[in-house]
Parts: sequence; structure tokens; C-alpha cells
Amino acid sequence: MRRKAEQRIRAAAADIGGNGPYRLDEVRAGAGLHPKIFDKTIIDMERVGTITLEPLAADSADAAAAAGFVRSGDRIYARFRFVEGPSAAPAPPWAHEAARNAAPAPIDATVVILQHLLPGEWEAFSDRCQTREGMSPHEKIEEMIRRYLYADS
Repeated sequence: MRRKAEQRIRAAAADIGGNGPYRLDEVRAGAGLHPKIFDKTIIDMERVGTITLEPLAADSADAAAAAGFVRSGDRIYARFRFVEGPSAAPAPPWAHEAARNAAPAPIDATVVILQHLLPGEWEAFSDRCQTREGMSPHEKIEEMIRRYLYADS
């Protein structure tokens, strides 16, 4: 049953188009699944690593429309993104075990903390990055840094 529900979720996301993130309320409407089955399948897809869920900000304007989103405990998820792409076949069960036992790849990361933003500014920036640019906020910030560094060369 989960496999059929996942196929319907993937088909609904494909009907919406793009490569995500997909709004959960829009995919829910297109999938035509019972709400409990949809919610359980989405949570399960995140658990096995098929998708990543994006939580809804508490002060977001979408908080009023949260009925179409997915709840897990006290968290409300508004969007999701496929990890391997919406048309890829699901990984075999042993692939997740092998991934857990593999040594993690070294990460060269820099943590940036943004201070002095007004309430709701980060969420507005995130939404504009998604809708106008089709990229995540961190991708947009990376692009801005590179444009700043290499614009004069």
C-alpha cells in the first residue's frame, strides 16, 4: 500500500512540475489519497531518505492554511524535496543499511549566523528564492557571494 501511495505522490509532484520543493497541500490535492495515508507515507518517505521535509515557520503567512500540510508531533511541514529526483526508482532495502555503515564524507562547511533580521524576513527571503529564482536560500546566498567576488574580474 505504501508503494502505491508513494507512486501517487510522485505522480502528483510530476504533474505540478519542476524539481521542488513541492508544497504539501498542492501534492495532497493531486495525489487523491486519504489524509492519514498521505501523511503517513510522507513521514515514512522522509524516514527512509526519499525526501527531505521543510518545516513551516511559526510566524509564516501559510500558518492559516496549515490544514493541508503534514503534522508530525508539534512540527508542521509545508514543503518537501525529492532526494534522488521524482522519477528515480526507490533504492533497495539493503542500500539504506550500507549507507548507514559507510564512513561519512569529509565536509568543508562554514556556518553563517544571520543576526538583526526582523521577524519573517528570513521566511520571505526563502519564499522569494524558491518562487523567483527556483533555488534554496543557501544556493542564492552562495550565488550572491560568488557574484560579489568575481564580478570585477
